[in-house]
Amino acid sequence: FTAFGPKAIEHRTATAGTKLIVTDAQNRDKLNELSVPATIAVIRGGAGAGDLDFDAELAAQSPDFAPVMRQGEDPFLIMFTSGTTGPA
Repeated sequence: FTAFGPKAIEHRTATAGTKLIVTDAQNRDKLNELSVPATIAVIRGGAGAGDLDFDAELAAQSPDFAPVMRQGEDPFLIMFTSGTTGPA
């Protein structure tokens, strides 16, 4: 959401039911005003109080894991297209 301001980001994240937002330090401040209860993970440093350090979280995980089986009807992506999904 690098081209969006806080209101546009909030609309999209609320509509999608976002649980995790991954961002970089340069765009982190855009999320300060959101009322969406999503966890925020910051890549390449810059995580603030209450944020996850994405790189540290990834490094702490085991390379061995069991895959999560999904069904064909399970949503995996919500794409917001230009001009068709909500307020301008």
